[in-house]
Amino acid sequence: MFRLEELGWNQFFAKQFSKNEQGDLGPARIAEENREIYKVFSEQGEACAELAGKLRHEAKSRSDLPAVGDWVLVSQLLNSNPRAGDRATIHRVLPRSSKFSRKTAGTRIDEQIVAANIDNLLIVASFQHELNPRRIERYLSLAWESGAAPIVVLNKSDLCEASPLQQTQSEFAVLGARVLTTSAFRGDGIAELREIAATGTSALLGSSGVGKSSLINALLGEARLDTRDVRAADGKGRHTTTTRQMILLPGGGILIDTPGMLELQLWDASQAWRTHSRTSTLSRKNADSAIAATPTNRAAQSVLPPSKARWPRNDWPTITSWKGKNASSRPSRTLPFVRNKPRP
Repeated sequence: MFRLEELGWNQFFAKQFSKNEQGDLGPARIAEENREIYKVFSEQGEACAELAGKLRHEAKSRSDLPAVGDWVLVSQLLNSNPRAGDRATIHRVLPRSSKFSRKTAGTRIDEQIVAANIDNLLIVASFQHELNPRRIERYLSLAWESGAAPIVVLNKSDLCEASPLQQTQSEFAVLGARVLTTSAFRGDGIAELREIAATGTSALLGSSGVGKSSLINALLGEARLDTRDVRAADGKGRHTTTTRQMILLPGGGILIDTPGMLELQLWDASQAWRTHSRTSTLSRKNADSAIAATPTNRAAQSVLPPSKARWPRNDWPTITSWKGKNASSRPSRTLPFVRNKPRP
């Protein structure tokens, strides 16, 4: 059993929960997502949930569906048993107070919400890796737009000497975010990090191998999450965390653990519109190219003189389609250049 306040429920979400919905539906928070099968926390406890058909049908994009950290309205299952296969049904996603999103990896243009309704963004970097200020800047750019407070966490300080450590702190502090130095191995900065995490919902972001899972285990006081050693050859991390999940801390506060990000592209809502317009233009151009590449057109071009076969389709010379003594009284139209002579 959970108290809603313990899960982050407040007046912002309570105002969106209408009285008409309070009889049949109840609020729950998305704790984990795995291929549109969700784990939710509510006053009834922990349960599995799936999307209602109406919600799935009305979703215009992936961002309209629940993400980890979202508050949703579900049909209450007072006697639900996840082991028995009982599932709640998610009917509505409440508007978000904040979100950290990026462009989906690859060539597809869509928004991917990494974590929703967050208060703090813990951008974790490691002294064992070569610190990349440009990458931290991209994280901060997305963090400022998310509505959450960004905090740069420089982990594995036990692997760095004191003088370079202070210099690195100063360099990242210039970016305008709070900088915290930690070591899950020695316990440096863990008490300060626990104070930050207790203030609300905090999401941990960063590349694989920077020590996000180790920091969470240090905050929990137990080795709950799996960890793996970095590769000895190049010092890069191994992909251990595979799903986003919400974790409740014993002393209060909520953490959202995320897999390591290999690709971080900035997301702009207007980007989808610009891409749609560009895609439409490219589609028309590709259609023209496909027509020009048909076997008939390729065969026609193969018998043209070399100077004409190289011309673009729109630049082919044209001839009048009507000839004869009444040509002046007939409509005139043009046809692409062909080798055969026009009919008399």
